[in-house]
Amino acid sequence: MTHRRARPLALLVLLLLPLLWGSYAAPAFAHDRLVSTTPASGVSVTSPTSVQLRFAEKVVSTGTRIEVKDPRDKVVSSDLRVTGDVVSVRLAQPTTAGTYRVVWRITSDDGHPVSGGFSFRAAPAAGATATATSSTTTSSAGASSSSSPVPTQQVPTNATNNAPWLIIGAVVIAVLAIAGGVVVSRRRLKDDEPSNGAT
Repeated sequence: MTHRRARPLALLVLLLLPLLWGSYAAPAFAHDRLVSTTPASGVSVTSPTSVQLRFAEKVVSTGTRIEVKDPRDKVVSSDLRVTGDVVSVRLAQPTTAGTYRVVWRITSDDGHPVSGGFSFRAAPAAGATATATSSTTTSSAGASSSSSPVPTQQVPTNATNNAPWLIIGAVVIAVLAIAGGVVVSRRRLKDDEPSNGAT
């Protein structure tokens, strides 16, 4: 009698485990990713006015930020805008020639945060150069500022990394709880058998 009741319960557990894992594991591993940036990572641009990041999925404005620092380590970004899968900020003008560092953190549409960073170089304006040669070089550098894929230093946050382990823990707890219920039901059946035989 005990084995007959335990078998359907065990079969039910085996059927539910793949469904439970599939429903929670898919969002945990399908996180948003950076597709491209403008300016692109490592390029030299002339007098940049903004920084734009494009992602593979829609971005949520809550928890999303972009911080741009100039060569003097001063924050020069403002006016954060989130439009679908594009996040952008304006840069304070005029820009100083040198390396600019960009640090970003976004909240993807599934609620998981992703962060990363990259850098680019601001070149002097063409009119500020002393010779025609340097002016031509600056113009060529500005022409190379088209956006390109830039997944530099892109990493999921701790909350994202922990998601699979939380799911596995929940599945293990569920299995242990069901197994405990089976053991308790078996003990009750064994306790009832002598009394039933006596009557």
